[in-house]
Amino acid sequence: MAGSRATLAALQGSADFAALERLLCHLWYRLLAQDRSHRQDQNLRDSLRRLREDQRSHALADSLARELIGHSPAMVRLRERLVRAADTGLAVLLQGETGTGKECVARALHRCSARRDGPFVAINCAAIPETLLESELFGHVRGAHSAATRDRAGLLSAADGGTLFLDEIGDMPPALQAKLLRVLESGRYRPLGGGRERHADIRLVSASHQPLVKLIRERQFRADLYYRLNQFPLSVPPLRDRREDIPELAEHFAVSYAAREGRPTTSLSPSALAHLASGDFPGNVRELRNQVEYACAMAPVGQPIGPELLPQTAPPESPSGIESWGAAFNLREVVRAYEARLIREKLRQFNGNRAKAALSLGLPKRTLAHKCRQLQLDGDLP
Repeated sequence: MAGSRATLAALQGSADFAALERLLCHLWYRLLAQDRSHRQDQNLRDSLRRLREDQRSHALADSLARELIGHSPAMVRLRERLVRAADTGLAVLLQGETGTGKECVARALHRCSARRDGPFVAINCAAIPETLLESELFGHVRGAHSAATRDRAGLLSAADGGTLFLDEIGDMPPALQAKLLRVLESGRYRPLGGGRERHADIRLVSASHQPLVKLIRERQFRADLYYRLNQFPLSVPPLRDRREDIPELAEHFAVSYAAREGRPTTSLSPSALAHLASGDFPGNVRELRNQVEYACAMAPVGQPIGPELLPQTAPPESPSGIESWGAAFNLREVVRAYEARLIREKLRQFNGNRAKAALSLGLPKRTLAHKCRQLQLDGDLP
């Protein structure tokens, strides 16, 4: 309020002014209370929304465990990051060694995303000749090249509204890299030999077993394309970093093989699982699956798979061959694997007689028994 001092002094003694002052105070208090209540309601709604999002994320991560098998810390982290990636529209770059299951991760990402009802289209850039890769991706019009006898829509068109997975992106020719970058930036492309641009609404997921940063330094891969692809990086762990998942993966592959081939399910003996868990898998999950399926094919019906049915791709038996086991092993893993193999061979040599096996190894019988339990060799040993 503004006015002369005399005017304001007269108002302070007025009953009407006192009533107005009380009314203003009540109104101000009510507004403050309403604002406080609104903030509390908003905080409650935000908390409930975050709780629902957390519950959804946990539920998705749990459901992903049926596709991306394993409960090792590396796989738990991968599933959690995959759920976060699926909630965005960012381009995802999967980096991992050959055979780690990058396409499985890409398919799981698609099924968790808002594009789950759209198509999932995959292409291996290393498996298609350079001269045909552009035509496969962008399509072509009739007469664009000698094999173009009719118009053909490319994979960009087929993936419209869904996810396009480019495996082994590091093998894409430099000229095609520039065209792909334009598609990612504008969503527009032109079929090979065509004059009219087309639009594609895609979510791009790419993968490479090669270190793309190294290819950039060697001028074999475009840095600007790398940064556009790498908006949400995901690392797919090698099998050696998740050895505790090997038994679960092996059992899963055995069940899947039986269902696919229409055969009774064959289980793996504890010693076979221990043998697999101690093995070297440079081919990662793909190699493990191949070994399990081979053993399933060789196993007599109704009998469990023993280590003797597994392909003989184990590390060398002699200590002099230890250095060839690969830098992926640390010393403890090498020693554990070698001990298990040596003890298994000695027990087989002496037909399961632990006393003779212990004597030949220079160990007390009790120490040998302890090592058998420690190395999980008790399942099928006398």
